Order: sequence, then C-alpha cells, then structure tokens
Amino acid sequence: KIVIPQEALRCIRSWYPAACRGELHGVNRLGIADFRRVEQEVCCYVPGEVSHVENVLGREYKERTTRNLVRTELTTETTRETEIEHLNDTTSTTRNELSSEVSNVLEEDKSSNYGGSLGVSGKCYGVEVSANAYADFSNNNSSSSSNTEAKTYAEEVTRRAVERILQKTTTKRTAKIIKEFEENNKHGFDNRGSDYPVTGILRWVDMIYTNRLINYNKRLMFEFLIPEPATLFKRLLNYVPKEPINPSNTEPKDELAAPNTLESFGIANSASINAANAAAAGLYFGISVPSLPPEPLIITKSWGRNVEHKIPTVSFAHPDIIIPSDYEADKIKGKYEYEYKAGSAVSSKQAFCDMTIGANLISSGGDYSGSWKTKKIDFDVDFAPNVATALPMMFTYARIRSYSGSCEVTCVVKESVKTLWQTSIYNQLIAAYNSMQEEYENTVATAAATSESESESKEKNIPSGMKRLIEQQELKRACIEMIMRPFCREMGKTLYDEIDACGNYNIPKTRLNTELDEYAAQVKFFEQAFDWQIMSYLFYPYYWADKCEWGNLFQQEDDDLVFQAFKQSGMARVLVAVRPECSQAVMYYLETGDIWVGGDLVAETDDDIYLSIAEDLQIVDGQVEAEWETRVPTTLTLAQQRTAKLDEGGLPCCHDHETNEMQINSIKPDTNTLQGLDNEPSTL
Repeated sequence: KIVIPQEALRCIRSWYPAACRGELHGVNRLGIADFRRVEQEVCCYVPGEVSHVENVLGREYKERTTRNLVRTELTTETTRETEIEHLNDTTSTTRNELSSEVSNVLEEDKSSNYGGSLGVSGKCYGVEVSANAYADFSNNNSSSSSNTEAKTYAEEVTRRAVERILQKTTTKRTAKIIKEFEENNKHGFDNRGSDYPVTGILRWVDMIYTNRLINYNKRLMFEFLIPEPATLFKRLLNYVPKEPINPSNTEPKDELAAPNTLESFGIANSASINAANAAAAGLYFGISVPSLPPEPLIITKSWGRNVEHKIPTVSFAHPDIIIPSDYEADKIKGKYEYEYKAGSAVSSKQAFCDMTIGANLISSGGDYSGSWKTKKIDFDVDFAPNVATALPMMFTYARIRSYSGSCEVTCVVKESVKTLWQTSIYNQLIAAYNSMQEEYENTVATAAATSESESESKEKNIPSGMKRLIEQQELKRACIEMIMRPFCREMGKTLYDEIDACGNYNIPKTRLNTELDEYAAQVKFFEQAFDWQIMSYLFYPYYWADKCEWGNLFQQEDDDLVFQAFKQSGMARVLVAVRPECSQAVMYYLETGDIWVGGDLVAETDDDIYLSIAEDLQIVDGQVEAEWETRVPTTLTLAQQRTAKLDEGGLPCCHDHETNEMQINSIKPDTNTLQGLDNEPSTL
C-alpha cells in the first residue's frame, strides 16, 4: 500500500484552482458500518374500502353515457399593406429686369452770318469804270446726346414635395391545430325483468408489500441530499426534439415566438414616436399608419412695386403670407432691393425702405445720393415663438421709386398636431400588440396543454418497474455529479466529430485520443466503485423546495405513489455503499481528485479493484434480518361478488344517543341492519 501523508495532500490540493479543491456540498461521509437496506416486493392484492354503490330499482332501466371531447382549432390570417411613393417637383424662374432710363440732351445751335459790299466808280481817260464786290459767310453747329438703360429683376421659386408610402405586402399565415380526444363510455343497468331492487358494490384494491431488511455487511457509505431530484426528468419529458432539415423543403417554418415589444422599435411612450419607428412598427403589427405632415414645409413669396418719388414717408401693406393650418412659421430668409435718390445728408431727408414681417422690423438704414442708386438688403429671422395662421408684410419707405425681392418661409408641424398624431398611433400600436400577445398566449397555452396531455400519456404508459429504474437512474446521475464537480470533472462530453459524407446526413467519427481514455476511465470508475444496485433512497415532501415551486410540485400526480413522491419531492436522501474492493480508491479520489485504478484496467487482471462484466451485472446478495408487510392503497377498483340489501322498515340506527332521544319522543327505533347477501339471479 502507498501511504501519502496529509501534509503532502494539502500541498498538492493547494495547487488546484479554488473551484477544484474537492469541497463537497450535500455529501456526507458516514464511514464504515453495516449497510442495511429495506427491499419491497409485491405480495398480493386485497379488497379495500367501498368506492361506489350502484342501486337499480325493480322494473328500472338505467343507462349512462359519457362523452369526453377535447378539440382545439387555431386559425390566424394576417394582411398588411403599405404604400410608399416619393414625388419631388421643384420649379425655379429667375428674371433680372430693372427699368431705368437716363437721358441727357445737350443741344447747341450756333449761327453766324457775315456780309459785306464794296463798290468803286470813276472815269479814267474818259472811260467810266465801276467795280462792285459782295461777301457773305454763314456758320451753323447743332449737337444732341441721349442715354437709355433698361433692366428687370424678378425671382420666382416653386417647390412641391409629396411623399406617399405604398408597400403592399400580403402575408397569410394559417396555423390549424386540431386535436380531438373522444372517449365514449356507455353503462347500462336493466332490471326490468325483476320486481326487486339490485345493488352493486365497487371496492378499492389495496396492494400488500413484503418488506425485508437486508444486511450487506460492513461498507464505506456516503449520504447524498439531492434537491428536487425529478427536475431534469420532467424537463426531458416535455422536450420536443427538433425536426431534421429536409433539403427539398426550402420553405421556412414559422416558429412560435412572442411578439416584439414596442420598446424594440424604440417606442417607450407616445412622445418617442416618429415617422421612422411608427412606419416600422405599423408594418410589423399590420396597422395603417397615417403619415405625419412632411416637414420642413417651404413657402416662397416674391414682390415688386414701383412707387412715386415722394418726400413724405409712405407705408404699403402687402398680402399676408398664409401658413397652412397644420404648420407654424419657424424662420424666414430672403432679400430685397430698392432704388433711391436723396440729395441731402440731413436725417429727415434721407432715403430708406424698411420691411416689417410678422412682428419683426428689418431696417434698411438711411442713405443719400444726388443721383439714383440701388441698395440690397439680406435678412434672416427666427421666430420665437413660432407664428401660425398668417405672416403680415409691410414696407415703409421714403425717397425711392421702386423696390422688389423674395423670401422663403420655413414651416414646421405644430406640436399639437404632432402630439395628436403620436397619441393616435401609440394607441393603435398598443391595441395591436395586446391582440398579438393574447393570440401568442393562447397558442402557447394550447401547445402547453397538448404537450402536457402527451406527457401524461407518456407517463401513463410507463410500467411500475420502469418507474423504479427512472428513479434510480436520476438519483445516480445527481450523486455522481455532486462528487465530480468539486474536482472540475464534467459528464456528457462530445467524443464525436460530424463528417458530412453523404449529403443527407452526417457520419459520426470517434475522437481517438487521450481525452477518450481519460473519459472512459472516469466513467468506469464511477459506475463500478459504488454499489448503485443496492442504494437506498427516501423522498422528502415538496415543502423543502423553493416556495414558488410548491404549487407546481403539489399538482404532480401519478398512479404509482412512489413515483408521485419522486415527482413531488423537494429533497431526496440517498444512501450509497462503496464496493469493498474500491474503498481505498474512492478515499484517494476524495482526497486528491485523481482516479486511481491500480494500473491499466484490462481483462483477466489480478488487480483487486477490477470488476468484470459478469460481476458488474451480478446482483449483490445480503442477509435478511427481518421481514414484515405493508398495505398501500391504489386507484384500482373491483366489483364485489357478494352484494347487500336493506331490510324493509326504515333506515338502520345504531347510535345510542339517537336511540335514547327517539325513545323520549315515543319513537320506536328500527333494528334493521345492512346485511350481505349472495348474488341472486337477475337480468342486471
């Protein structure tokens, strides 16, 4: 034998992680003692209490028909339509035209006339000579200058935006589940051929168990306390395996799922609804979502006017800018220009053109000029608060002769309109969600009822002997888990690789490595080191489980009372003995967490802890120390061969105080009794 000092074990254990140092919970080491186990065996069936009495009078015919029909039919049809259409139309016209004429006329006319006359006369040598000369000069000069300029400026913008959503999606989902269970029971009693009443008696059937206290000699024993031992069994019983995928069937299968909540679309309340999440949620829940008026809405306006160049200040009101009923003006942006001439810099004689839009004044300032000039004004106004209904517009001017311009008014949807739209959409979505949730819950309830009925049917088909094996198997699994997990050992490893070799199915390939050897040694150790065949167990009631589970556990029923106790149990106590040959190996495992096999486990070895298959399947014998019987009621009934009848004369009375009271009241008590009679010939 190899003796390992405790100090060495503590040193080795300190190297392990904190979760793998072998701290057992729910497991008690009881030491070595005589292992005694009570074994039960069905001995016989005996009649119990009276369960039902059926009376049929003479010349009476009685018939009872019972029909039990359970039918569930669910049909769901969903149609959703959404229309989406975007239309944008923008028209812009720009024209520059400014009428201005400047004319300078300079006309010069110059005329000059010069004239002269010279005459000479005389006689020379008797000859009379006469000479006459005349000169005339005329000059005419004319000049004319003219300049004309014409320019027109105008801007016209038209914007039209229409958004329409039309998306037609028709989804028709028909889920039809029809489950019919019809049970027809017809019982008839025909006593029309006899003048005497007939009575039939049904009695419960009780089982008699023979109990034997068997001593299996001295063993190393462990006690396990397992909470709710039937938890995994009930879950596996309700498990529905997934259907294999058929490549030829490409249609997706509708899976039962809870409807999406409004929060999944970003809708926590009515104030959080916008056009995007409302459209997405409406499409999902199948409701028609009215469109919110689009924003921003742009309204354009242009103006132009020629005025007289007057000295006094003049005001002129233009038509109001109409704001649609669902909107309010948020801001306005534009520009205008005007022509002016003011020959003096004195403030009272300056030229100006001020604009008033809504309650906002746009000042142009004062200017002067001895000739005509043009001034441009840009403006950008944010309304606070926003303006609804209409925007009045007025110009106040002096010493100008024309002005023109344009603007764009940005409008937003009124808060009251948006709030009303959000509230309406939110109420529709809540109603649609509640409807889908109710439908989902009904479907789940139907599926649960179907599954529960199928589970009950499966349980009813389990024989009593198989139920004992189920109990032992679940308790054994829990016990092994409780001594494996403290050493970071797990059961249920994957030892196969899936190979897609045939297309329609995968072929498993075993992983041949050291992991398989270690796992196989672990399985062999825990299966053979303990005498699982002779373990003892006791089921404690439901009230040791979680309080919130009491209702579910209490409603677990079964015809087998032991199996019913297993399903209702809040805690199970299990007593397991260790094979004498494996006591040291088990203690070594609990100290170190390692599995010691004393060498390789091979056939025909001389190792003391090796267990052959024949020995593994052999039933362990023990010594019977005591024997007694136990009576357990069942749900079975049996017709009693001998019946009973009541003698004529009245009902029996067997209570002394009632007899004395009747004697005081001068009432004679009846001495009739209920007697058993042999069966008489009858047509019943």
